[in-house]
Amino acid sequence: MRAADLAERFGVSERSIYRDIRALEAAGIPILGEPGVGYRLDRSYRLPPVNVQSDEALALAIAAKFAATRLGGRVAEDATRAMDKVLTALAPVERRRLTDFIDTVALPDGNTPTPSGQGDGWLGLLQHALTERRVVELDYCPPTRPASRRAVEPIGVCHYSQHWHLIAWCRRRAAYRDFRLDRIREAHLQAEHVPADRRTGIEDYLATLGSTEALTPITVVFDTRMAHVVGAERYRHGFIDAETHDDGVHMRFMCAHTEYLCRWLLQYTTGVQRIDGGDAPAQWHTLVRALSDHATAR
Repeated sequence: MRAADLAERFGVSERSIYRDIRALEAAGIPILGEPGVGYRLDRSYRLPPVNVQSDEALALAIAAKFAATRLGGRVAEDATRAMDKVLTALAPVERRRLTDFIDTVALPDGNTPTPSGQGDGWLGLLQHALTERRVVELDYCPPTRPASRRAVEPIGVCHYSQHWHLIAWCRRRAAYRDFRLDRIREAHLQAEHVPADRRTGIEDYLATLGSTEALTPITVVFDTRMAHVVGAERYRHGFIDAETHDDGVHMRFMCAHTEYLCRWLLQYTTGVQRIDGGDAPAQWHTLVRALSDHATAR
C-alpha cells in the first residue's frame, strides 16, 4: 500500500505515515518498501491469514451492506471495519471482483437507516453479560415515566421495529421485560451471576408473547418471487426474520397492531399465501371481503 493510501485510510498526513513506518522498522517489524509501489509486510511475520472462500466473502460483504442500510449506527461501522479486514485476506483479483460486484448490489429499504443513537453501543457490554451470565444494572428511561434504576438478568437481545431490544428478568417487577437499548442511559456489568435456575431463553420468551397484549407473533408466508420485493416497511410491523421453505418464504413478525399489518399486506395481493398467529387470519379475511364487496359495488 502506498503512503498516500494509508494516510487517506487512517485520516492522517503522509508525513505521519512515514514517521510511523520508521518507528515500526526500528522495532524490528519486517516492513518492506519500494519507491513508487508502496509498503508491504513480510508474510512470514504474520499469522496465516484466515482462509476465506469467495462465496463466504460475498456473503459477509452483503451482510455488511445490509447492516449499513438497515441498522446504521455502531453495528454498521463495526461491520464495515470487519469487512475491510476480510478484503485484505483476499488475493488482489478476488478483492477487485468482490468490491466491483458489491457496488452493484442494492438493498432498498424505503427509509434511511434508523441508528438507535447510543443504544447499539450497549451491545458489547450485553454480550459479556449474556455469555458470562452476569447481572446488569440499568438506568432506564421509559417514554412516559421517569427514569429508574433496575437490576436485570439478561436472556437475549433482538432487533425489531427499527430498534435493538434487551429481553431480561427485571428484579424490580419480578417479571420478564423488554428494554429498548436507546432508552438505556447507563448500564453497568455486575459481579453477581444470574441464578442457575433462570433457564428461560430468548426463543422461549418470544414464544410466550402470544398470550400478552403487547406483541403478537405472526407468520406471513409469501410467494417466493413476491418476497424479494417486500421492503424495509416490514420493520415497522415488527419483522424478526425470514426462512425459505417449500411453500414459500416464512416471515416472522412481533406485531403490535394486527390490523395495520394486514392492511399493509393487502398491496401484495396473491403474493401472500398464508397468515398465521393471533387474530391476523380473521382480520385478513375481513379486509379482503370488504375490499371485494367495495369493488363489486363500484
